[in-house]
Formats: sequence, C-alpha cells, structure tokens
Amino acid sequence: MEFGESAPAVVAREFFEETGLVVEVGQMLFVNELILPPLHAVEIFFHVEIVSGSLTKGFDPEFSAENQILQEVSYLTMKEVKQLPENHVHNVFQKCKTLEDLLLLQGYMTNQD
Repeated sequence: MEFGESAPAVVAREFFEETGLVVEVGQMLFVNELILPPLHAVEIFFHVEIVSGSLTKGFDPEFSAENQILQEVSYLTMKEVKQLPENHVHNVFQKCKTLEDLLLLQGYMTNQD
C-alpha cells in the first residue's frame, strides 16, 4: 500500500500487476489477521469482478527479477482448491466448503481461529 492509496485502489493495482487482469473492486467481505512469523499482516478481502485483461503471470515490483515469488497463475474451481495441500492454500479456504461459503464470511478473523 502506497501512502494515500485507498484499499480498493491497492486491490485493483495488485490484481493488474500480478495477474494482468483489470478488476472492479466491490464490497468489502471480511478482514483476516495473518500471523505467520516473521510476517504479521492485516488482509482486507473484497468482492471483485473482472473487467478486462488476460490471465498472465505478472511481476511483483516489490521484488527484483531474480527474487520473484510469483510462479504461476491459474483459475481453479473450489474443488481443485480443496485438493491442494493445506500449506499451499490461504487459511480462509479451510473455513469454507463452497465459493458461496467464502462470499458469506464476515467480520474479523485470524489464521489462529
């Protein structure tokens, strides 16, 4: 997040940088406090709609070319997400069985819940 940049603007910028997709950022869904030492972050989840663009592996400007953490981008069904190893999936997916469950999450939670 850049100084003075709104959370929805950050979401739109990060989507474009990392996936090549232009999104319309909608309603805030929930907040998740992520505590995985040495990282401690507050994540704000929004509903987004794809407006344009093609899904491509982007470039994370916070990292140098040789230290990129983005390895692959792809669309997955919830069934495919649930088949991935737990340490490859965000903890919010452990709280959901369906995409509809994810969209119904509200409030404040932590990965410690």
